[in-house]
Amino acid sequence: SAMIQLITRKNNFDFLRLSFAITVFVTHLYELSGFQELKVIPITISYSFLTSGRAVQGFFIISGILIFMSYERSKSLANYAKKRIRRLYPGYIMNIIIIFLLLSIVSDYSLLKYLLHPESREFVFHNLLFLNDRWDLPGVFKLNKLSAVNGALWTLQLELLFYMFVPVVAWFGRRIGNLRILFLVYIVSSIYMTWLISNGQQAEALKFPSQLSYFMAGALCYYCIEIISKYRFIFLGLAILILTINRLEIGINLLFIEPLALAVCVIFFACFLPYFGNFMKYGDFSYGIYIYHFPLIQLLLALKTDWSPYKLLLISSLIVLGSAIASWHIVEKRFLMPSTRSKLKKDNLNNTIELAAP
Repeated sequence: SAMIQLITRKNNFDFLRLSFAITVFVTHLYELSGFQELKVIPITISYSFLTSGRAVQGFFIISGILIFMSYERSKSLANYAKKRIRRLYPGYIMNIIIIFLLLSIVSDYSLLKYLLHPESREFVFHNLLFLNDRWDLPGVFKLNKLSAVNGALWTLQLELLFYMFVPVVAWFGRRIGNLRILFLVYIVSSIYMTWLISNGQQAEALKFPSQLSYFMAGALCYYCIEIISKYRFIFLGLAILILTINRLEIGINLLFIEPLALAVCVIFFACFLPYFGNFMKYGDFSYGIYIYHFPLIQLLLALKTDWSPYKLLLISSLIVLGSAIASWHIVEKRFLMPSTRSKLKKDNLNNTIELAAP
């Protein structure tokens, strides 16, 4: 279709996803370690331009674009569900189990007590079921700044809910029109999010359905890509203006339209800038970086190393990247649909769509 042609075979979605994962990692490294020397990276790249929160919103927007495209290309609902489960779940299950076993080495409890502790059971089962409401393990990270094992997992429950929501939206779309239902869901979720933030309920605003506004903004940009392409610089200018007004906090509340403004920036960067190159040449490491970075940073900090901030940055970067590469090659890649595996080396667009994950 014209939409898929505009989201060209050579796009920058993979570069963006990798950048977002690295941004979250670098920001968490500074926040968890408290090393002021590492603040220079979040301040120059992150806090003034792309915070870890912004990166997560970027993931949701990219998911909105690519998951709707994946749904359209799926032969059936079962085929769509299989692709999503195979992409998200194997790497995730392995992450929960490996991190649970690995952290027994730094627990204050004996191995047997650690393994049999109710907190352990709750952590493993709640997270495996994507409830993502148990953050601590017995006797683990109690002397760290935060005791949470993996503070990045909260987004995966949202991703799963978004994936489940797509067929529902598509069903209504066939009856009342795609754009109409997408816009309706976007408006309801973004106004709800704006209301929560205005009333100081920031934690509630990070949940479903308010975060759905970012996913829907991505979907709207996908279905409107022809008109966005035609007037791309006008759309980009408006998006930057909206984001600037919101950032300056001058009394004009345009928060409800912020997800759409961000989505325009994402799609402009991904589809209308020159191709940055194939960032999945050796594999898709963004998911692995995202799910492994937090517990591995926490582990390094718990081992009470007297490393300098830059040594911590270097060693944690190598360990996190190594974990992501291992996760991809040993687990994630093996569970992909056969059709995706066979096209992995040939088709940048197919990779981008079917490998979409946080």
